[in-house]
Amino acid sequence: MPNPIKRARLGVLSAVFVFGLHAACLAEPVTLVEQGVSDYRIYSSPSAAAPEVYAAEVLQDYVARMSGCTLPVVHEAPSGAKLIYVGFGDVPASVLGNVNPETFGGEEYVIQQSGDALLIAGGVPRGTLYGVIGLLRDHLGCRWYTRDVTHVPQAKTVRVDGLPDRQAPVFSYREPWYREVHDIDFAVFNRINASMVPIPDERGGRFVIYPFVHTFNQLVPPEAYFDEHPEYFSLVDGERQREGNRVQLCLTNPDVLRIATEAVLRWIAEHPEADLFSIDQNDGYGYCECPNCAALDAAEESHSGSLLHFVNQIADVVAEKHPDVQLQTLAYVYSEVPPKTIRPRPNVTIRMCHYEYCQAHAIGQCDDHDVFVERLQGWSKITDSITIWDYYTNFRHYLMPFPNFESVIHHPRFYAEHNCIGLFAQGNNVREYGGGEFSALRAWVFAQLMWNPYQDGNLLIDEFVANVYGPAAPFVAEYIQMARDAVKPASMRFSIFASLEQMPYLTVDFLDRADALFAKAEAAASGDEALERRVQLAHLPIHYARLQFYLVGGADYLGPERAPEVLDSFTRILRSHQIKQFGEQFGEDAIDDFIQRAKTAPEYIRDWHLLGPFDNTDRAGFDTAWPPETGVDLDASYTGAGGATIRWKAYEPGSTGYVDLARAIRPDDVPGVAYAYRTMESDTDKTVQISLGSNDGVKLWLNGELLLSSKTSRVARPRDELVTFPLKKGTNTVLVKIDQLGGGWGFFFAVEP
Repeated sequence: MPNPIKRARLGVLSAVFVFGLHAACLAEPVTLVEQGVSDYRIYSSPSAAAPEVYAAEVLQDYVARMSGCTLPVVHEAPSGAKLIYVGFGDVPASVLGNVNPETFGGEEYVIQQSGDALLIAGGVPRGTLYGVIGLLRDHLGCRWYTRDVTHVPQAKTVRVDGLPDRQAPVFSYREPWYREVHDIDFAVFNRINASMVPIPDERGGRFVIYPFVHTFNQLVPPEAYFDEHPEYFSLVDGERQREGNRVQLCLTNPDVLRIATEAVLRWIAEHPEADLFSIDQNDGYGYCECPNCAALDAAEESHSGSLLHFVNQIADVVAEKHPDVQLQTLAYVYSEVPPKTIRPRPNVTIRMCHYEYCQAHAIGQCDDHDVFVERLQGWSKITDSITIWDYYTNFRHYLMPFPNFESVIHHPRFYAEHNCIGLFAQGNNVREYGGGEFSALRAWVFAQLMWNPYQDGNLLIDEFVANVYGPAAPFVAEYIQMARDAVKPASMRFSIFASLEQMPYLTVDFLDRADALFAKAEAAASGDEALERRVQLAHLPIHYARLQFYLVGGADYLGPERAPEVLDSFTRILRSHQIKQFGEQFGEDAIDDFIQRAKTAPEYIRDWHLLGPFDNTDRAGFDTAWPPETGVDLDASYTGAGGATIRWKAYEPGSTGYVDLARAIRPDDVPGVAYAYRTMESDTDKTVQISLGSNDGVKLWLNGELLLSSKTSRVARPRDELVTFPLKKGTNTVLVKIDQLGGGWGFFFAVEP
């Protein structure tokens, strides 16, 4: 099996070289159709591969769409005929000139003329097809913006200029992970070779990674081996791991190596179509702490040491039996730091992940990315085979406004300049149904930049908006620019798991201005049903943001008087576009639950007295009965964490029902324990239901009785816990205890309707 990555590298170099020559030696334009009439025929060799046959059909189809003239496809070359050669098969030497077909990578192509002959040809399997698409796109102005929006210029005369043109993609592996990409036409015509899109071989096929990622459990399944051989699996805190997010392999166990090697060889035999085979850690932590693994990692000053040592041993066996097969492994979470002395084998690709870094700014625009850049540079010093897994969505809220456009337009060039050879851009992908914020825009822009990252990303955004939104485009463009401007301040930070409290750009003013712009956009689109739908879909995240704030007590964002109107618009757009998923970990039932909760929003209690922090070293503070647990005295003072004197203080509520302990008590990230106290009046004995969310662990007392104790680690969500609350007539006392492990710190407390 040829190594597509290395072949593609040669293609990139040749593309750059030829472009440099062509600036001064462009040929005269070729007129394929003159006033709806043409003498040209499309030549497809009888021995042409299936993608080349399809390429000839595509050329015929689009020239006819443009001009009304159908060029015949022929398999013989009549003497004196004007021919467009599609593919290298049977091309005369006079047409080839100095082009050597043997030098072309699998996706590289050339478009050139010789007299009346035109040559569009490239490597196998996709080069010739990409050449036809390149002709249509770069020379004739065709575009494939979304599943439904394309642009085919109408002209009775079709003329090709700017030749010769030789191109190869800068990235040999290109996968923008958005809904649009799962449409095969969109993927093919935007020259995406995504591994998880089933592009048929006759349409060029795809770049196949098998298995896709996180393969340890497939190499050595715990269900098959753990009972008899727990030593095959990672030792964490003195225990072998069988399930959960800490299951990894013991990478220095010789039996594990043998079993995994046999599995990889079996994969290779069963999947000859694959371009890469994955040997990489499961998602999560749990690296093995046994003496052998720990010693190897210590020597390499990274947990990538034991991982790469393991992968290299498999790679040596594979290289001997299958010299053209390429493997890959992850630089992810605990394995992101490159090893000190171990080097990847030539047949090993490193797939490095850029995760949980600032999304407001691109790499190079703030210092939050500096650690990643340092690590990428470290890997690039020891290997020239690096692909990137990057993240471009809010995994908690696919529908939330998420203005990370700087990353979208700048990261591909950065990765290209650092010699990366593949890019997986993980977005708000939902295959059958989408609706994530500007999903189609991001998919299209990424597709263009993955082919050639040296294009102007801002111009690509402008082009997409102008052509997809038509008369509504000025208002959509203004909204996008407003969102980009909102996150420009250096202090702005938000991650791929941002909660509402971590998206400070979503102010009331921002949402008000957004609504005004979309109202203008919808008015401009009026009368065009398809355009109205596209504009409404672009507006959907604003509705979603307002409803999310409403559900957490953000009355300034959306009050109960307007909530039914916004919910109705939101639901209508949702159903119209068949959107069935809000985030990565939410199923279809989450939508119905969200809508129902929006109809019956709870009453958030925001007035509290707060006390803290008490010490929480090693999380001992959660189980320590600090003074408030034996009696609350709002006038008393206490010795808190670090010996500081602490007193009760009234909480000043923020814009939502979230009680932000980090803001109110201690803004740093040092673990602590805090208490919140208030009274609740009731005119009768009754039982109510309390919804509560916490970051992190929580205890809850009502009238001195412990009703809830949850020693958990999580980001606060309003309905993490539902508690039956038996209020007595008169005054009731409520005490909440929240501990912090790191990061955010706070809670929600609401009375359910």
